[in-house]
Amino acid sequence: MRQKFINHYNNIQFFLLLVLAAFPILPKGIQSTVIVLMSVSTTIYFFIEGKKHWSYKKIKVLVVLGSLPIINSVSLLYSENLQLGFKYIFRLSPMILIVLVFLIGKVSILSTERLYKLFVIFIISLILLLSFLHINFLDEIYTNDISPWELRSYMEEFINIHGTYLSMWIGMGILILIWLLCKSSRKTLMRIAGGLFLLYFYYWLYVIGARMPFFATLISSMFLFLFLLRTPLKIIVISFLILGIAGCIVFKPQIYSKIEELSDYKNAIPAGKYENTNPLISNENIRSVIYYCSFKIFVEEPLFGYGTGSVNKQLQGCYDEDFNHTDLFKRFQFNSHSQYLQVILSSGLIGFLFYIISLMVLVKWSFSRVKLYVGFLLLIFLCFTFENILYRHDGIIFFSFFNSVLFFTRNKDNQ
Repeated sequence: MRQKFINHYNNIQFFLLLVLAAFPILPKGIQSTVIVLMSVSTTIYFFIEGKKHWSYKKIKVLVVLGSLPIINSVSLLYSENLQLGFKYIFRLSPMILIVLVFLIGKVSILSTERLYKLFVIFIISLILLLSFLHINFLDEIYTNDISPWELRSYMEEFINIHGTYLSMWIGMGILILIWLLCKSSRKTLMRIAGGLFLLYFYYWLYVIGARMPFFATLISSMFLFLFLLRTPLKIIVISFLILGIAGCIVFKPQIYSKIEELSDYKNAIPAGKYENTNPLISNENIRSVIYYCSFKIFVEEPLFGYGTGSVNKQLQGCYDEDFNHTDLFKRFQFNSHSQYLQVILSSGLIGFLFYIISLMVLVKWSFSRVKLYVGFLLLIFLCFTFENILYRHDGIIFFSFFNSVLFFTRNKDNQ
């Protein structure tokens, strides 16, 4: 029995990964159950066989890939809200648990061929989810009776998935299809089908209207396409810099307008009840207040931050004190809306420095993995700028799954 378990460990874990790859349509309870089963199998295998192969190199990989849970665990030592802090660290646990699945084994679980199978499951799940939404919101999508923001809100409520995370899943689907189409030597019919699905995913990014994931997907998909064509990295970077400068010149008035709106926190939220002032409040208005309060509380604890679980309380204190002319911040809770900013506020500049170093190491390692990994990291890091991705279950599962499978896939041709 023991030897059979050792021999079939990789197959067991790969089957569970196949199930988890369908996370776009899996209930959260099933996702968590799959991760628990993977963790139990990993623990058993470690004490039977895996501890023989444990090494310093594996510890280094674990620290880099699991840097955020580690940083938050340290900052928990001085958090004022231990209950919420423990809850958040538990939510982050897949970032450690899925990595351990790969580190414990003697032989890699994944090959490029197995990675294809995981991607097929993910793409099919994503298509099913989007088709389901398309059917249920057919009238709303093709009429002008509701605004794009209202349509997105109705969809979020219907499937209980935030539009930002859904957009990121779609963005990853686009990157996977680009990678597969560039690598595939299959029949023309398969290429046409892949191209049609690619267009369908881009269409849904437009429908959902989550701006940062849409922008991040455009940038990362163009980067990945050039990277797969073996364009020198320097040429790609220079090209993007030129495009960025040109874009700043062409859209200079719009950029200035957004900057002014984001900086005008004093006049951002009109006085009165939210149901009356709602039409006058934009996303930029809310973010201007969030970033103002984030900076205000940061300067009070710059080195170590406030500890895991205490940041939102500090932000809420600022909202209540400086923006008590509106009930907006009593009706809704707003986090820092930036993954980088969240790390700074919870763990200070010291924790943030450690986190940035781990991300830089991850980028360095990514160039020796499948090239899709570089595109994935670019998508994620761009979204980190204006979204607190690793705050909710959907973002954590998405990041933990793809960051692990792309990092640990055996790759012979570096494609």
